[in-house]
Amino acid sequence: MIAKRINFIDSLKGLAILFVVWGHSIQYLRDGSDFFHNPIIEFLYSFHLPLFFMISGFFFNSSIKLNFKEFLYKKSIQLLLPCLIWAILFESIHLIQSDRIDWIQSIKTIVFPTMWPIWFLKELFLSYILVYLSYKISSKKLIAFTMCLVFVLIAPKCNYQRFLLPMFLAGILLNDFYQYFVNHLKFTLFLSGFVFLVCLLFWDGNFTIYETEFPEIINIRTFSFDFANIDISLFRLITGLYGSIFWFLLFMKTYNNNTIYSLLSKIGIQTLSIYILQVIILENIVNRILNFPAVNLWIYNLIITPFITLLIIILCIGISRIISKNKYLSIFLLGSSAKK
Repeated sequence: MIAKRINFIDSLKGLAILFVVWGHSIQYLRDGSDFFHNPIIEFLYSFHLPLFFMISGFFFNSSIKLNFKEFLYKKSIQLLLPCLIWAILFESIHLIQSDRIDWIQSIKTIVFPTMWPIWFLKELFLSYILVYLSYKISSKKLIAFTMCLVFVLIAPKCNYQRFLLPMFLAGILLNDFYQYFVNHLKFTLFLSGFVFLVCLLFWDGNFTIYETEFPEIINIRTFSFDFANIDISLFRLITGLYGSIFWFLLFMKTYNNNTIYSLLSKIGIQTLSIYILQVIILENIVNRILNFPAVNLWIYNLIITPFITLLIIILCIGISRIISKNKYLSIFLLGSSAKK
């Protein structure tokens, strides 16, 4: 059971990163389009980020066994160091290309983590830290979870966490009740799929976290309440939660050691490096070279961007293998092989 459990999750991660790169390909390679209302983007963006956070939460129990120094070192190297290094590299290139240099802005870009690239890794790091510290304050899971959620609901600048942290916590619970889902797999798969499908019928591109923020409920600066977008935020939460559970259970039920799942597993074990490298390759290089504004939408969605997605994935894996030959490059650029 353990081997199957790990293998199907690696395959699921492989599919999830394919969805991410596909979504980014659609987003970045068609200038002037309203990509948030692209039907493929609407589908993918309803669940793909929550799915990653849920999977991360599923494996959180191994982190809580570490002391704080070990935990902070491991997660900083794995998630924050690549963001800092790429921020330095990007800013260095910018300085070389600029006629006028704004040293103050350049220093801010490097010093302040909020300005670093690869935002997903920074948000995942924050989720890890919040849950780890809450666990250390209280060993009772209900209290620890409540502290996390209360903090992100009232803390400023936590728009993404108000959506993604509950998915991380859901992953922890999914691990705790894993055997229940195994024993009731058909029912829970049908229920999660049904709820997810119903949510998709009412889903809209404007409901993504990028378009509709979830502000802090209590504004500490003004001592006032703000329930703006609460309905959209709750709907987004339900959609992402049930969509993530559905895909998790679907892979749990259907996984077998065939060629497709094996390929997805090979992609899935390199999720972190693929995510980092696609930011560099797709979002900062390929998008400046390729543009398909006049191509038929469905040809663009179902032929051109899937083909480019596969090429990007293959390129990322190839570059990752080259970088991984040097331990230090692997650590600094990809957050890999973090050892104390």
